[in-house]
Amino acid sequence: MKKTDYIEERVGKDGLSYRVKVPYTDSTGNRKWVSQSFSVKKYGTVQNALKQAKKYRDEALTRIANDLVVKVKKYSLEEVYLGFLDLKKISYSTKRKYDSMFNNYIVPIIDKEREFKTITYPEIQKTINNLANEKSDDTIGRCTQLWKRMYRYAIINEITVKDQSAFLEVPKSKAKKKEKKQVITPEEVEDFISLVYNAAKKERDKLLYSNAIIIMHYTGMRPSEVLGLAINSIDFVNNRIHISQKVGSGEQKAFEITPPKTEESDRLVPIHKDLIDPLKQLINASADGRYLFTNEEGDFIDGSALANFYHSATKGKYHANMLRHQFQTELITKGIDQRTVEELVGHKSSNMTIYYVRSNNMLKENAINRIPKIDYLGAMNRENPIENSVILS
Repeated sequence: MKKTDYIEERVGKDGLSYRVKVPYTDSTGNRKWVSQSFSVKKYGTVQNALKQAKKYRDEALTRIANDLVVKVKKYSLEEVYLGFLDLKKISYSTKRKYDSMFNNYIVPIIDKEREFKTITYPEIQKTINNLANEKSDDTIGRCTQLWKRMYRYAIINEITVKDQSAFLEVPKSKAKKKEKKQVITPEEVEDFISLVYNAAKKERDKLLYSNAIIIMHYTGMRPSEVLGLAINSIDFVNNRIHISQKVGSGEQKAFEITPPKTEESDRLVPIHKDLIDPLKQLINASADGRYLFTNEEGDFIDGSALANFYHSATKGKYHANMLRHQFQTELITKGIDQRTVEELVGHKSSNMTIYYVRSNNMLKENAINRIPKIDYLGAMNRENPIENSVILS
């Protein structure tokens, strides 16, 4: 092989050829080459092949001198993150959750302007490890998945070649697990309503926030389904509510009417007699004549804001999902068949219904008290064993 002025003379299975290889440095500082081969077999003679090789070399040198060679762009951490969001086409509310993770858990450790390709495994692992002391396993898992998804986007778009997230170890949360309240009694539902009603400043908020609790108690509806209730979904003649939509987030708007969570979530729920008056109050107070839960401007209520208000008003004692879980628990423990409960709450499977059923101390005591009684004192004082008894070993 002979080499001169960026042209190598090579002999291979197809005979003699000339390979042009001109080096240059890209925008990331990496050394790269403009290269191409010219075979005698293709161009007919040695002179023609060499002539084409020299022409290509001269053009390449001119392009490099004039900065016309395509340079590799430097992608920052933030650019990769935003590119991932754009590719995934996620909803507005999900984007807010990702933004919170990115800005609160990742950026404080790795500058968002940092070139993505230069981020190391130990740095990424640190962003995950830092969560272990205070955050839940779910939060740690979600942050880990965010890194994996950013790397997947980077690899697909040829931004980087080495997936540093593949080496991540997910630590177990060391945060003290909050003791979850298992059940909420009717008296506590009343307390929930009272605390919320008295904490609300505006009369309209008192009406909406307290009546939302009443609806969830008597129907087992999801909070998002309650917030999406339309007046035409309430049928007092046939005594039922048609649950066919919810307030969710689209790609652009934070709060808009969206389809129900699952196909099974589209359902009919009978109206409890004590729910008729609260529903009529809400219909009369409707701001736009179409929906029950909108503010004075006719905009839908923010489900997260409602949850935060409940948390603040009750000092964390109660939350909306307790009502749905207790609805299921009450019906199952009072002998209502599982299939009926499943259809009332709109679950996809009975396993999900049972998963959300909460036990309580009274139910546990009743269960234990059903174990057959034994005369252990009599047994200890018995001189002779019961005749014909069989001992299994």
